[in-house]
Amino acid sequence: MAIFNTNLFQTLRMYLLLTQPLHKIKNQGIEVLCVILYLYHISDKEEDRDKWDDVFSYENRVKMRILLGKKNGKDMTDATFNNHLSTLRKMKVISKNNTVENRFNPVIEADTDVFEMVLRFNLKR
Repeated sequence: MAIFNTNLFQTLRMYLLLTQPLHKIKNQGIEVLCVILYLYHISDKEEDRDKWDDVFSYENRVKMRILLGKKNGKDMTDATFNNHLSTLRKMKVISKNNTVENRFNPVIEADTDVFEMVLRFNLKR
């Protein structure tokens, strides 16, 4: 068992990086998806649909680009950001109605300090 002391953003990032061989999202796409999931998880909206509407609002799209720019040391253009969103849509990570498919969004309870990810391998003999 490996235990990591981290924050929500880094937990989402590690989850996406560890599962990368399964979903094949490139590193920049992972960074964009991580910011989207982070804003979803910190949203104080009650309904899931309201959360996604909030995440993909114009104000939060600008916020996402700023967060991505701070991480990379330079601002991400609107065109580049939209290209990443298009790629994630083509990969069926983001649906047509602007929600992230459940298999890419780990269930992290709002009132917990622990996220456990269990990998199980059944060995064939």
